[in-house]
Amino acid sequence: MKQLPLYSLDALDHLVQPSEFHQHELNTPAIQWLTDFQQHQPSLLEADTLATDALLMLEREHSDLKLVVDAKEELLGLIGPEQLSAQSIMRRVVLGEARNEVRVRDLMLPRARLKALAYDDLHHCRIGDVLNTLRREGQCYCLVLDRAQHQIRGVLSSEAIARRLELPWTVTPAPTFLQLCDSVLS
Repeated sequence: MKQLPLYSLDALDHLVQPSEFHQHELNTPAIQWLTDFQQHQPSLLEADTLATDALLMLEREHSDLKLVVDAKEELLGLIGPEQLSAQSIMRRVVLGEARNEVRVRDLMLPRARLKALAYDDLHHCRIGDVLNTLRREGQCYCLVLDRAQHQIRGVLSSEAIARRLELPWTVTPAPTFLQLCDSVLS
């Protein structure tokens, strides 16, 4: 067996991040932005987690997004800081729920409202195309789906992408049917 030398760290030794090695631009191939779930463990959160605990987890992990799963780790939805905001929790409290009883499942973006891009399409487009699509559709998040295998391969966040590209970015979510009805009745 071979003996390897060990070295002390110098003051100049720098902790590197993946973003330091890639020059990302709007015309970068979109597939380079994907964290593929076949190679990397997705960031999961159980649906019954208290909303306040989930927000603390996101903050502690510096995470923009968690995949919400059931006991069998099947996808139920997505949740980010905006869904876990104090305002979102207060809406539930106003409806009669105790603050310490609001769960992730109560606030998440449910699976039925999520959209997906085809994994194969990411090989033939640029990240700018993805951002434009998400903005047009009013989507902050987008799953990536291997349609042939029926596998959710990853998720993209328009806000995280824009932040890495240092772009000013806002997405106006598409109104829900209930919001449209409320505006008509008001």
